[in-house]
Amino acid sequence: MTRSRKDIRTTLIDFVECINAGDSEDLMMHQTEDFRFIDYNGETTEGRDGWYDYFENYPKYRINVDHLVYSGSGVAIIGKTKGCHVGPKVEKTWTILWSAQVRDGFIAEWRIYSDVHEVRERAKIGERTKEQMGKIERAKSVVTKFVDRINAGNSEGLMELQTDDFTLIDYEGKVFQGRNGWNDYFTESPDYKLHMKHLITSGDGVAILGRTTGSHVAPEVEEKETILWTAEIRDDLVAEWRLYSDTAEFESEIRAEKE
Repeated sequence: MTRSRKDIRTTLIDFVECINAGDSEDLMMHQTEDFRFIDYNGETTEGRDGWYDYFENYPKYRINVDHLVYSGSGVAIIGKTKGCHVGPKVEKTWTILWSAQVRDGFIAEWRIYSDVHEVRERAKIGERTKEQMGKIERAKSVVTKFVDRINAGNSEGLMELQTDDFTLIDYEGKVFQGRNGWNDYFTESPDYKLHMKHLITSGDGVAILGRTTGSHVAPEVEEKETILWTAEIRDDLVAEWRLYSDTAEFESEIRAEKE
């Protein structure tokens, strides 16, 4: 069953409120039985989890939600933390976001993206291991090349960076599978450009915060919308490209202003 954006938002906010209350029991009640948690290093745990130890060690942990962007039944939080394990010095300057996949009114996946390792290095309070550094830099390099080829309208080059089972998910949640050079889109929107503002990681996943110009949406929407792209990297190729946005809200707002 397709759930409304309002329902998805309610599910997410309820989940965040459980986290902010440190309520382990209620948190698990908002998770699917096959709930999956992925941290910013890409470490994955499966099954309902109340995060008891984390709440006990960091009782003042809070997530402050600044903005939400959507991708079908997926939703991402752009925000900040307070009282978490990285410490206040990192919390002041790091970029962090959370993506959640909602299923039947429950959270099925919770994933964290951040630039914590880079911020720690700049603050001289920790260094990435060679393994961490290599993994992060390789993933960022692949995504940067992918974006460069999008911005060049290079269909052939784009497909070269996609896995055979490449999946594209747009902000409405529509899924397209198989290598695709986006020829039609580049023909219809030849000036399309993706402008990256922040590039942060979650293991083999990369998240891009930014904006577009020259896309299929109206320029007045592009000026206001917030866009998040997530990419899953496998064997130095892009296996999944997903778009989150608040485009629909601004399109509705502009339509209402014109009426």
